[in-house]
Amino acid sequence: MKFFPFLVSCVAASAALLTASCRTTVSQTATSELKGAQLNPKSAMYVGIPADAPGRKGPVLNSGQKAAELIRDAFGKCARQAWIGRRMEVFDDALETARNIRAHYLVYPTLIRWEDRATEWNGLPDKAEIKIQIADCATGDIIHSSILKATGPNMSSGDETPAEILVEPVAKYAASVFQKTHTPTALPKSAFP
Repeated sequence: MKFFPFLVSCVAASAALLTASCRTTVSQTATSELKGAQLNPKSAMYVGIPADAPGRKGPVLNSGQKAAELIRDAFGKCARQAWIGRRMEVFDDALETARNIRAHYLVYPTLIRWEDRATEWNGLPDKAEIKIQIADCATGDIIHSSILKATGPNMSSGDETPAEILVEPVAKYAASVFQKTHTPTALPKSAFP
């Protein structure tokens, strides 16, 4: 009977550890405040493709393309249109391309960390850190900048990638920088979920 409480506490501790190690952790650091009003959902966005992330044995191939696609998808749900570049561009070149296609804003990511690890074998989580800058194409001024960090779970089936652990934080970030549009209605507020 003395063994039973010990066993229960071990099982509870193991369950808590397992639950904590199966989650993705995310942090965001705003490196600048949003200048002016929030972005207009009727605007057009251009997402530049940054250089691939640095890795231990050289650049992480296609990481810049994957990050740009992820950002285009997130901003495309909030804006009227979101385009992506065709090749890697530095910030100034991406701004020029955005102006040429008459985009309102340039969204330019910079990859700081992009680690896709064999978590199912070694227990080391995937990690991603990305800086996102939003520039007004008319002036070239950066109107907002933020750094997003995500760490995947310690225990996984190995299906996660750095891009996948960034999907939710990038989507939340994109939604946070847009104006909320209000559609006038005669219906009472209780009619909406």
